[in-house]
Amino acid sequence: VFTKTRDDLMLGGPSKGSKCTPGHDILKEECVAAATLLGGVLRNNDLLVGNWPNTPPGCFIQKSDKTIHYGENPDSINDSRFQPVCVTPADEATLLQASKGMKCTAGKDFSKD
Repeated sequence: VFTKTRDDLMLGGPSKGSKCTPGHDILKEECVAAATLLGGVLRNNDLLVGNWPNTPPGCFIQKSDKTIHYGENPDSINDSRFQPVCVTPADEATLLQASKGMKCTAGKDFSKD
C-alpha cells in the first residue's frame, strides 16, 4: 500500500545527469502512484519500463508529455529530457519561487533560532 503524500515527494529538474539522491529513490511498485501525485500520466494505461542509457535510473516523468517511466539501467545518465521522481529528504531545505502569498507548507518551515 502506497502511503506517501505529495509533500513526501519531489520532482527533480530536467537537467543533464539529474537523478534521485541515493536512498531517496521510488520503488518500481510505487512509481505509478508517486508519479501520478506529481502530475505524471500513463501511456496506454502502462508504466513504461526499459533499460535506456539516456534517462535517470528509477522512476521518472518524461518532460515533453508527462508520461511515467521506470528506468532499470543503474548506470544511465539523464540527458535532460526527464524528471526523476524522488522521496523528499527529511529536513531538506527547498527554495520556493518568489511570488505573492507563497509560503512553506505548515510544519515544513525553518526558522533561525
